[in-house]
Amino acid sequence: MTAQTWGAFQSANENAKGVRKTLGAALFLAPEDAAVPGELVDATGLLINELPSGYLAVGLLSPDGINHERETDSEGVPALGHLSPIREDVTGDTRSITFTALETVRANVVALVEGITLPEVSAAGLVRYSVPDFPKNNFYRCVAITFDGSITEPWFESKFYPRVSVTSFPSEAWTQSDARSFEIGLKAYPDSELGYIKDEQKGGLGFKKNAEALGWKIATP
Repeated sequence: MTAQTWGAFQSANENAKGVRKTLGAALFLAPEDAAVPGELVDATGLLINELPSGYLAVGLLSPDGINHERETDSEGVPALGHLSPIREDVTGDTRSITFTALETVRANVVALVEGITLPEVSAAGLVRYSVPDFPKNNFYRCVAITFDGSITEPWFESKFYPRVSVTSFPSEAWTQSDARSFEIGLKAYPDSELGYIKDEQKGGLGFKKNAEALGWKIATP
């Protein structure tokens, strides 16, 4: 093994390209029987492929963005003469998605938070809907997409949740000072037919150029 200075050692084990931010993001919801999204990017690595029919964007989001949360529970097995558990088993694993929608009059966002099917707008430009005491617990497919890098060397990532439902409903403040918003929480569930709770993709020309340096194994053409 060759000895190295700290600077050379540090340089060999770090890559600033692996530090990514979210310069833009979008979240889409579709009925739970909608088609599963295909590949995130096209062959050039510059463009995002169109989502299947039925996926509707929730529109503008607050600067807090889209939060993908994971909460786990575990249970240890104690043993005589040992201060630490000799075994630890995960007993719960909950995944959730939270975001704040700014377009509070977008039809699919209203339908999401109220849990109802909206009627059509009348010829006079009026829509009226009633919310039952126990709205139906609807399930959806959810896709979140993020962008980083540049137009010429983009980094794209997506998270696809095949089955989610609303578990955190927003309050609504009508004030002069602040724009109205809906803070919404979704809970993810495994899809029994697909066999998973989440599917992720990373791509784009920027990612492709740096994938090997970041430890990803490159397939042989």
